[in-house]
Amino acid sequence: MPSGFLRGAATVIEAERQDVVVIPDDGRFVSHHASDIVFHGTPDARVAWISPSVTEVLGFDPDELLGRSTAELVHPDDRDRVGGLVASWTDDGIHHYRARFLAADGAVRWMDVTVRAVRGSEHEVTAWVGAARDVTAEHRALELLRESERRYRLLADSSTDAVLLSNTDTDLVWVSPAAREVLGWDAEQLLGLRASDFIHPDDMAHVAEQVGRSAETGAPVRLRYRWCQPDGSYRWVEAGGRPFVDDEGVPRRVVHLRDIDDQVRMEQELDFRATHDHLTGLLNRGEVLGRLAALLREPSDGGALAVAYLDLDTFKHVNDTRGHAAGDALLRETAARILACLRGDDLVGRIGGDELLVVLRRVRDAADAAGVAEKLRLRAREPLALDDGHVASTVSVGVALATAGETVDSLLARSDRAMYRAKEAGGDAAAVAEEAP
Repeated sequence: MPSGFLRGAATVIEAERQDVVVIPDDGRFVSHHASDIVFHGTPDARVAWISPSVTEVLGFDPDELLGRSTAELVHPDDRDRVGGLVASWTDDGIHHYRARFLAADGAVRWMDVTVRAVRGSEHEVTAWVGAARDVTAEHRALELLRESERRYRLLADSSTDAVLLSNTDTDLVWVSPAAREVLGWDAEQLLGLRASDFIHPDDMAHVAEQVGRSAETGAPVRLRYRWCQPDGSYRWVEAGGRPFVDDEGVPRRVVHLRDIDDQVRMEQELDFRATHDHLTGLLNRGEVLGRLAALLREPSDGGALAVAYLDLDTFKHVNDTRGHAAGDALLRETAARILACLRGDDLVGRIGGDELLVVLRRVRDAADAAGVAEKLRLRAREPLALDDGHVASTVSVGVALATAGETVDSLLARSDRAMYRAKEAGGDAAAVAEEAP
């Protein structure tokens, strides 16, 4: 070992792991060092001494490296960078860098190097001492992690879905750029806010139930809800996500949101067409009778159930004298007037050419139902303005109060007979059906 190397009781080299390597003067510790490479270099960075561990790490015999420039061991692509770093060190502190080294067989090894300059009385460099550790496996694992993160970020940034990352029940901490297209908001506008603040109030209970269940079980969740836009309107989105715990032990939730507004509206339109009359927009025959049947099977929810069977008195005359367009306009306007008179949970449907059926829920008795029928009759008789003048519009109404266990056919037959009595009496009238047998 050169006489200028490690004079005094001991020299301390601090490695990246922050522990301390103590090298006694006799070098016995160094000779038994099995992992890190310890080295001593001349002022011009040539190898003056290197520990036997270099054989295990890089495959070189220590003696064959003596006198060689340490730069020869550094990968050509890293030499300029490392050289620049060394040239910039003007103190005698401990410096650190990571670079690729070339093994004896040409293999590339990533090394963490800790170096310190030994300086003389004139502050000139008299020697270099240091240690190098093989971190190839660690570096590769880190690169794989970084590549995975890059791929995830690329997917998230390029995805047409909006991706939201949040603490499980608090703030949004990351939002992908697609938020602008999907949710109507720039990503920066959403950071720090709660996703729940943007969900339609009518959807909140369902969302909270599903998300809560997911949080308990760790299972993924997929659901639909309406998301508030900057102008206050709402768009339908499909959300899929699951909770997880990040590397620091913080509970998180990642959610992918997809714009399905057009799809939902198309589904709603198809559903509407399947259950509603195309001309009036009222429930069609099958739908209104199906709902009536369900109500007859259900226990009373606080009041009686009744139906009002309506027939337009002047429909045929208008059709024959003014044409089908006028007849359709009369039917549409009458339907709209009837619908406007009803409470929110009452039903109205078109069950024939000019016949409408109103289902009245929670009426007190037959007299109460007859009062509603009279209100409908008076509203329907107001003249209807058409392009070529006004049309007189009246209806005949038959009212029947449902009895326990009665069928749809029986209830409809009784109300139909009452309606015909009103029509035979001259129309523009309401009649109450006889009691069920």
